[in-house]
Amino acid sequence: MKTRAHTAAATETDAILPVHELAQRICEIVEEPIETEDDEGVSEQDREERKATIVDGVALGAEPAELGCPECGGPLWEREEGPLVRFACRVGHVYSPESLVSEQGKALEAALWTALRGLEERADLYRRMARRASGKRAMAERFEAHAHSADTNAAAIHQAIAKLAPSGEVEQAS
Repeated sequence: MKTRAHTAAATETDAILPVHELAQRICEIVEEPIETEDDEGVSEQDREERKATIVDGVALGAEPAELGCPECGGPLWEREEGPLVRFACRVGHVYSPESLVSEQGKALEAALWTALRGLEERADLYRRMARRASGKRAMAERFEAHAHSADTNAAAIHQAIAKLAPSGEVEQAS
């Protein structure tokens, strides 16, 4: 369990308050006027640069992470926000490194279950085709061989799923 001190050390914290004081502080913040710059002294170029901090849903200053978004599959961009690192895609999914690992684990497990189901269905289809190829022994044997191969691959996928920890981490191979 993370402590307040641990959280405060990892983020820029404006205030650490007891729960019974939070509502009052939030109300104070909401009532504070927002400081705006006088637009008279700002050039058109500066105004456009401020608007262009986000291009195609990605904050400027972000670097391509060469990772895929676990939710939508789009490319992720890595950006440092003070002491924090964030990964974001163009759609708007945003992850801390820890949440990205967790979501990748979930996506990996889902992909493995999909592959397992697909291989099992393929093996079943080949067996059905083998049964229908009665009288054509060579064809039936070829379909049975394909079914056996799909079963073997499905068993390997099932073993990989069994090695996944609850966090989605793959256990060390022995």
